[in-house]
Amino acid sequence: MKSSLAILAFCLACPVLRAGDAQRILDAFNAARPAERELGVFKLDWADSLKDAKTRATRERRPVFFVTTTQLKEAGNLRDGHC
Repeated sequence: MKSSLAILAFCLACPVLRAGDAQRILDAFNAARPAERELGVFKLDWADSLKDAKTRATRERRPVFFVTTTQLKEAGNLRDGHC
C-alpha cells in the first residue's frame, strides 16, 4: 500500500503527465503487483547461513530446508527474489 501511495504522489506531482495519467499508471502498477498469497515465500523465517539454520533446527527440533542458487555472474539473492 505504501508503494502505491508513493507512485500516486509521484504521478500527481509530475508536471509532464496529463489528467488521468496518474490513475492509469497506478492501475497498471496494482494490476502487475503480485497478490499477497503469491508472496508467501518472503514471509518464511529464513536463516542467513546453513550454520545458523542447523543450530536453529537442532534447538527447535525441526528439519532444515536448504535452498541454493547458482549463477555465473553473481550470487543469487533469494530474499529479494533474485535467484
